[in-house]
Amino acid sequence: MRKVCWVLALALGAQAQDIVNKIDWQKLASRAVEKVQVNLDADLLKMAAKSLAGKSGDQAQVQRLLENIRSVQVRSLEFEKPGEYSMEEVNEIRRQLSGPGWSKIVEVEGVNENVSVAVRTKDGKIERLAVVSAEPKELTVVDIDGSIDPAQLGELGGRLGIPRLGIPKIGVKSPPAKSKNR
Repeated sequence: MRKVCWVLALALGAQAQDIVNKIDWQKLASRAVEKVQVNLDADLLKMAAKSLAGKSGDQAQVQRLLENIRSVQVRSLEFEKPGEYSMEEVNEIRRQLSGPGWSKIVEVEGVNENVSVAVRTKDGKIERLAVVSAEPKELTVVDIDGSIDPAQLGELGGRLGIPRLGIPKIGVKSPPAKSKNR
């Protein structure tokens, strides 16, 4: 399983060139105590998918996911204390996800976590997915460039620093909603 996670991390890290390269990471990173940067291009992703050929279960699902991904980039910064980056800096990143072809598909705003997931579509197909996750002491941006089947979106959550998207994984039934009446 560790090998699968490592391969997926390598494979999913190179896709954010469009979004990530427009962000002043040096300014943000100068205040962070931990910095993670993952960059995966098409060649690395193809090698990762090829290494999973003939596998079953989760590994086969990951292979199918990687086959249509051109690049993945992940940027994650951890700060010593809350307030070392501003929501205005986060909103500047999110504004890049509101241009032509972009649609926000998930937006979670809470006291301890703010997550935005947006997709860019072309001809009725998802061609790019971006996740911005802001917590009091952590900021993560994921940009995945490639054709992504909406049924595969749940496979991304919880991997490679990508926040759980609240979308059921392929072949996994969601637990029934808890009743508000006790």
